[in-house]
Amino acid sequence: MRGAVRDRAVYFDVAIAGPLAGLVAAVMALFLGLPGSVTGTAHGMAPSSSLLFAGIYRVVTGALPTGPVELGAVAFAGWLGLVVTALNLIPVGQLDGGHIAYALLGHRGAATFGKAIVGLLLVGGVLYSPHLLTWALLIWFCAGVGHPPAQDELTELSGGRKLLAYLTFALLLAIALPWPARGA
Repeated sequence: MRGAVRDRAVYFDVAIAGPLAGLVAAVMALFLGLPGSVTGTAHGMAPSSSLLFAGIYRVVTGALPTGPVELGAVAFAGWLGLVVTALNLIPVGQLDGGHIAYALLGHRGAATFGKAIVGLLLVGGVLYSPHLLTWALLIWFCAGVGHPPAQDELTELSGGRKLLAYLTFALLLAIALPWPARGA
């Protein structure tokens, strides 16, 4: 965006458009491509790696497979679209999720939230998976945790925009969190 942004609602409107458009394209690709995927292979994608992906897989095929699924090109593009959407929705700095967090929480709240997210990724990288360290560092250095201010910092988002902001963060969790294993 060029020049100063009028208010936080403008940041929100611009930030929400890309992830929602990407989500629609990804879901359409999954619905078109999943019927051609091969189950029971020794390698592939585990649909249970994501709540949203597992839900779409279940709707399209009728059940979740017990093992990996080899995705066709269109289904893989849909899965990759979900991953890119999730990365973009991380509520940090200059990512669209960071703009949404700024619009919802204001300057100080968004900065604190962004630092907490990066901190959680760092802790997760040490305790759970080193891959999370890579993502934490990439996000920190590429997106930062700061956000340029709007001309009007005080005007809050409307109720509808707030609801949509919360739904986008729920979408991030639905993409990032795995489907619960049986017996867990």
